[in-house]
Amino acid sequence: MFLKYLRFWMRSKNQHGVHSPFVYDFVTRCLYRSNPKIKTNDTELSSKQLRLLLKIVDYFDVKCIASDVSQLADVLQTHGFTLPVTHFPPTAKTEKFDLVLLHQATEKISVEDLLRLLKNDSILIINNIHGHKNKALWNELVNHPLVSVSIDVFRQGYIFIRREQRKEHFTLRMPLTFIF
Repeated sequence: MFLKYLRFWMRSKNQHGVHSPFVYDFVTRCLYRSNPKIKTNDTELSSKQLRLLLKIVDYFDVKCIASDVSQLADVLQTHGFTLPVTHFPPTAKTEKFDLVLLHQATEKISVEDLLRLLKNDSILIINNIHGHKNKALWNELVNHPLVSVSIDVFRQGYIFIRREQRKEHFTLRMPLTFIF
């Protein structure tokens, strides 16, 4: 794990290497913001992943989520966010979400399945993008023509569909407290 992170660190940048106003604001006003206190975590997410999720839900004013994480709605409600969480994969084929959180990729989940759930300005969060199961899915998403912004922060990846923005990929360092 340490060698993987070292290779990642060598090619990554911090917020000062970001020239996209959208990504710079996301990094400085959301990801690098101080961490909220965790009241309870009855999910399979780590406390660091949950902290980032809480910051993202707040920053983007998320109204609806699709996720494969159990008990997520209850944990979000404990932290002051009352919003519907649809368990992934949703049954309605036309439903769109502000945020889609994928904790564990399976063979049943395709790139098209994930992108179908997103609208313009939605965010897709994939945990453990350098892990064996999620790496292939992450690489496919980054190279997909509909994806305009992708951000690799080592432990998580963020995918955005923003029709108004040209395609860019960012590899960004997070504070060390997030990584280890």
